Amino acid sequence: MSTLRLMAIDAICQRGSIRDSDVATLRRAFAMETEIPAGDIDAMFRAHNLARVRDPSWADFFIETLTDYVVRELEPAGYVTSAHAGWLIARISSAGRIRSKTEHDLLLNVIDKARWVPESLMCFALAQIRDAVITGEGPLRGGSSLGPGAITLAEVEQIRALLFAYGNEGPLAITGAELDLLLDIEEAIAANRSSSHPESETSPLEAWPLESWRDLIEKATASAALAASGYSGPSREEALSEARALFPAPFTANPFAFAEPIRPFRHQTIAAPIGQGALVTTYRPLATEARAMLRLELQRIEIITGEPVTIADATRLGQRLAATRLSGTAVTGVVASLAGVGIKLAPTLAAPAAAGTTRAA
Repeated sequence: MSTLRLMAIDAICQRGSIRDSDVATLRRAFAMETEIPAGDIDAMFRAHNLARVRDPSWADFFIETLTDYVVRELEPAGYVTSAHAGWLIARISSAGRIRSKTEHDLLLNVIDKARWVPESLMCFALAQIRDAVITGEGPLRGGSSLGPGAITLAEVEQIRALLFAYGNEGPLAITGAELDLLLDIEEAIAANRSSSHPESETSPLEAWPLESWRDLIEKATASAALAASGYSGPSREEALSEARALFPAPFTANPFAFAEPIRPFRHQTIAAPIGQGALVTTYRPLATEARAMLRLELQRIEIITGEPVTIADATRLGQRLAATRLSGTAVTGVVASLAGVGIKLAPTLAAPAAAGTTRAA
């Protein structure tokens, strides 16, 4: 470590605070180096953890420097391996919980900037949001008064951003591990809604985060269910787009999935562009050659990151959707709707689809 960096970090640790001048000094010191030594990174974490007061400029510098180190300097450049993911998780969390919003933003930035990251890193990021929704507590909630089973619009957008980033050059369809975490969130929200007073009114602004979540979980479930049934689909950005309907507008095969009282408000606000068909029409059965190519691509990701990618399994997904905790929720309704528009699902998904249709009747 250079004398300049050492003096700046020692001053921070002794003082217990990070000033603008400290950030400026460290920026100049790091700019003089073509590579960042591992010891300097450890020192940055030490300063970050010891400083109880931090100037706002520190967060940007900390995130930029650590992202550059993890994504571009550690080999293989541009990728995050399982070992590197474990190293990062150990430094930004305690007992499985991320320490602060700065570390959370660092995690999101690493996933966004890397070409590929191991599934464990992606699931760790999603699990932070899941835990906040289930418990109503944690660094992602700050001073929020929301209790367990509620989700914020910011959390929905964070989930969407994570799903987009992970699928940037990785798996197009939502994976089994991702959907498991999303279904955990759906179970918590469903439990909270069932225990609340039905006579209480929900304003449009209060309903917006829940409706945004409904849109996301329905499309994510459809993506995973169709992939598990042998279909290929569009990019994640398109498959999860809020501006495009999942099913054709006049479709009424499953009124349960589309009859929630807050849904009309959102449909009036976000209308699909004229000429764009429903998302479900963009899925096609995966040809034999395409399946072989997909397997090879996933094997390549596994070789580089050191972890396999768990494409959604129809049996596992069918069992999860049949669970009592998800009974009558949007996810079972959307699977029933897929069957209702004539899509042939995997046999193990047929039972949840039929159950969803029965509940909708």
